[in-house]
Amino acid sequence: MSRTEMIQHLYDEINRQNTWYMWTIGALIAIVFGVVAFYSYEQWKFSDKGIKKMEEDFKRDFKIDENKKMLREIQSAIASTDKEREKLKNEINKATDMNLENASFLLTYIDYTNVGNLYNRLINFDLVFSKATSTHVLSADVLQHIATNLTFCITSIDEHKIDCNEETNTRIERLVKKIIKQAEISVESNDNQELMLLNQLLAESIGRLRDSLKIYMDSVDSKQKNE
Repeated sequence: MSRTEMIQHLYDEINRQNTWYMWTIGALIAIVFGVVAFYSYEQWKFSDKGIKKMEEDFKRDFKIDENKKMLREIQSAIASTDKEREKLKNEINKATDMNLENASFLLTYIDYTNVGNLYNRLINFDLVFSKATSTHVLSADVLQHIATNLTFCITSIDEHKIDCNEETNTRIERLVKKIIKQAEISVESNDNQELMLLNQLLAESIGRLRDSLKIYMDSVDSKQKNE
């Protein structure tokens, strides 16, 4: 074998070995990547299952579902309680309004021989009125009724020339101012179109109340000047 042939033989052998090494290394790399991919996939599956299991264990240990159900029941109970409380409040307000109207109605029954009795009824009405207005805004129809009753009371005092003392007259003036102020609040809070008629009737009643008070106080002033 010549020198050239030997060199060519060695060169071919080296190429063959290099090719074998490359294939071997490639195969190993492919196996390594396959193992890593498989391990990563299994790790992901394990992690996903593990997380789900942790969630389930957490829910079970801390009774999450039971607590959610209990919370919904509590919220429902609170809503029901609020409705009952609102219903009770409305019933109390109605009873208070009825008591107020009755107190104002008593003002129309005047004992012309006993001014002290009239003063006591004015005090009673004032107390009931203050209590009612401290809890809720009076409706237009309630205010209309009490304004009408107080107007009748003032007119009767004037027509029958009942000699009321200064304290009684002062209380009447104060009551009229309170009713007028409450009427303004009621109209502002009841801007519903369906209540426009009631607001109009209330305005007319308040107008008559103002007029009756003015006539009465003018009469009182005139009497005082003549004395």
